[in-house]
Amino acid sequence: MNVRAILAIGFVCALGLSFNIYLAATNGGGWGVDFNQFYSASKLAGTGRLYDWDALRQIEAERGQQVPTGRLPVVAYGVKLVGWMPYRTAQVVWLVASVVALIFFALAWPGANRMLMAAALAWSMPVALLLVFGQDTPFWLLWVALGLLLLERGSPRLAGVVLALCICKYHLSLGLPILLLAQKRWSALASACAAGAALVAVCFALEGWTWPAQYWGLVFTLSPAVFRMPNLHGIASWLPWPACCWRGTAMPTIARW
Repeated sequence: MNVRAILAIGFVCALGLSFNIYLAATNGGGWGVDFNQFYSASKLAGTGRLYDWDALRQIEAERGQQVPTGRLPVVAYGVKLVGWMPYRTAQVVWLVASVVALIFFALAWPGANRMLMAAALAWSMPVALLLVFGQDTPFWLLWVALGLLLLERGSPRLAGVVLALCICKYHLSLGLPILLLAQKRWSALASACAAGAALVAVCFALEGWTWPAQYWGLVFTLSPAVFRMPNLHGIASWLPWPACCWRGTAMPTIARW
């Protein structure tokens, strides 16, 4: 790529970053809402009270909006890496780590055009918002990219272990075992299952045997703004009998897939 092309991509990225910085500045009300949830939940992780909504929202109320946590115990406990810091310091560290994770995601994704990937990230409104809210999606993207890169480079067992870390957002990871099955990546699938089972075992060690029941009691409260979600669940929320409509549209889609 010549110098002119690099300068052009740099200009495009600068425009995108400027737009998204403006977007972040105008969404100050949501700044750190998800990070507050993760930070607060890490205080309860390992106590057996992670899914005690009254205890969690009392901690969250000290710094902003109260949001139920949907993270598994092992994930919430991992946030203790920054949870011991003062809140504002931890928030800055989380933001920097998120940006670094996105950069490595762009560098690691197999077969991607790095310049175009940089431009896409710079202009991505979802990326801007997840950084504003303090979401953990950048880390999930990093694990997926590293896992796929390791698969491509012939390290299936290590790839499976890395892909198991996608348990941090397991609802986004349902397609990964299907990918490994479809491509007959048996070693990667086996190591991913073993690592995933170990992580789930740690969940029980941290929160006791009752945490799945406690989690199930909260799981249907984890999407307070379903009507804004760009998916089947969001579309169904505008229709009569939304639960029936959602399941009725989801099942044929899954079967077709």
